[in-house]
Amino acid sequence: MKLAQIMNQPVLSIEPDVTLSDAIRVMEESGRGFLPVVQDGSVVGVVTGRDIVTKGIGHGMNPDESRVVNVMTAPARTVSCDLEAEDAAILMRLHRIRRLVAIGQKGEPVGVIALADLAGSMANEELSETLHLFAVPAGTYEIHSKQIPGLYTG
Repeated sequence: MKLAQIMNQPVLSIEPDVTLSDAIRVMEESGRGFLPVVQDGSVVGVVTGRDIVTKGIGHGMNPDESRVVNVMTAPARTVSCDLEAEDAAILMRLHRIRRLVAIGQKGEPVGVIALADLAGSMANEELSETLHLFAVPAGTYEIHSKQIPGLYTG
């Protein structure tokens, strides 16, 4: 199954110069804890509520003055919306991430894929292996590398 069939749309995104307070407000009002960070139409990073707390506020940043660019994860892991769901699961396992941003041909964000979105499209064994990864400490689970067309970074 292609990611285009299961990805969450429309994409709600923010710009890197938005304050942490405004980013939290957007997350709270939309019920989302993850936002792609977009500049000039392209994804330049991602930010989560946890990023804002642990990388920003937890380090003494003033949320009314500090900007998303200071706490976002960059570059973002992005994929083509034509990627197969199984390959997206492999990428999530490899990089220990729970969400990917799907991009269009011009690099614009067109959808977000969460680990939970993949659950219905994966065989039980694949799903179990992917979920198990998030239950064990980093570095204790080995995954063999696979070439995956449609993965973009940066």
